[in-house]
Amino acid sequence: MRVLVVEDEIKMASLIRRGLRSEGLAADVAIKGEDALWMAGSTGYDAIVSVHLSSKISGTCGAAEVAAASADIPAWRSAPINTS
Repeated sequence: MRVLVVEDEIKMASLIRRGLRSEGLAADVAIKGEDALWMAGSTGYDAIVSVHLSSKISGTCGAAEVAAASADIPAWRSAPINTS
């Protein structure tokens, strides 16, 4: 399983990637929302974890935009989770 993690804090992104890899998953990190859009469109991800998107692409709209860029992830599997 291949996962894209979108997180703008480098230390947090590294911790999330390390945890996913320790569970046997392939994990890539995008620090900027713009990079996430490009990566989602060019790589077949099974899941996209959007912890926080950049100010240029943010919130629910940004999560939907990144998920839409990945043809491999059906829209019904792309649901932002708000924990605040």
